[in-house]
Amino acid sequence: MEMKINPPLILGVLAITLLNTSFATSCKEGKSESPTAQFSSLDYSFPEDGDVSVEVALEFPATSSITFRYATADGTAVAGQDYETQNGEINFAAGESVKSISIAVTRDTTLEPDEYFYVKLSTAANEAIATARVSLLNDDTHISLPAEGYTTPSSYPGYDLLWSDEFEGSSIDNGNWTYDLGDGCPDVCGWGNNELEWYTDRPENAYVQDGSLIINAMKENIGGKSYSSARLKSQGKQNFKYGRIDVRAVLPYGKGLWPAIWMLGKNITSVGWPACGEIDIMEIFGGPGTDNKVLGTAHWDNANSHASYGGSVEVTSSNLKDAWHVFSITWDETFIRWYVDDVQYQVIDITPAGLSEFHEEFFFLLNVAVGGNAPGAPDATTQFPQFMAVDYVRVFKKQ
Repeated sequence: MEMKINPPLILGVLAITLLNTSFATSCKEGKSESPTAQFSSLDYSFPEDGDVSVEVALEFPATSSITFRYATADGTAVAGQDYETQNGEINFAAGESVKSISIAVTRDTTLEPDEYFYVKLSTAANEAIATARVSLLNDDTHISLPAEGYTTPSSYPGYDLLWSDEFEGSSIDNGNWTYDLGDGCPDVCGWGNNELEWYTDRPENAYVQDGSLIINAMKENIGGKSYSSARLKSQGKQNFKYGRIDVRAVLPYGKGLWPAIWMLGKNITSVGWPACGEIDIMEIFGGPGTDNKVLGTAHWDNANSHASYGGSVEVTSSNLKDAWHVFSITWDETFIRWYVDDVQYQVIDITPAGLSEFHEEFFFLLNVAVGGNAPGAPDATTQFPQFMAVDYVRVFKKQ
């Protein structure tokens, strides 16, 4: 059967369709509605050594003048201290689509964690549109060191000062210290503890300031790792057996930080670890509830297995990051005793034959590790950079 269609009907439908299409196109091309505005990014990052600029863009050029409002708000960065408060209007003339908001940043030379503030965008009627976060990335190395804290004398009855480093020069004394570099691979990847840092000998990570050694742990991509730090050692330069050892220091804090002041047996290159012995004068497993808990431990070989014995003390007089404390051991033929600010909290008898490691010479290590089996990885609460400052390392020998 043949179907017949009325031609006038087809023409009528076609005419209506063309008319509707033409009307829609003309409305779209006219863009009679006002454009909306957005930040070009919701997460900006700038070095803190200069003013910052935040870009605002319209979705299409304005056909007539249009106004928006903006205002800054504190995050971890504080107005008047880290940046200058800004609030006002941003006006787009006809044909314009991009504008910038300039914000003055307070320049300083003090090492501090990266900080951020917010810029809020709204309509002229104060209806919220968007909020951008502006991070100020620390690019300074000067540390603000505490003035308060504990100190110990430069002499003791019955002892002679055998050696010390007071860090009074302008640089690290190469006659006393060298560096461990990298991540321990291929021999001891993660230095045996699944640590996350890459050790360097760069001045950004280890330097002398105001009579103190600074070891600075930073969050950055380096060596395939996400953090950099430094590990100094006196291996091959300064070795000691027995005596009293005092180390005055300020410590880092936060989840995943692992500062340590420790010693390894001089013969580690021939007998390995733990047969060489290890004396941890001080270490902290950073995190809530543990930032002020000091650990002192001895490690040795027991029938080809690792053995250790240690103790801990919580410092309640002041935060380890806010004041100087002195971490000490006394070490003789019979005992090793551990102290914080001259208060003993741990002792081990080293007379058994199985503890012969502790009757040999040892060298020092000073470092800030990041992550690892003990403290775990840093989390969102951990601020970087973090530092350990060492005022002095002193070794006294019994007369």
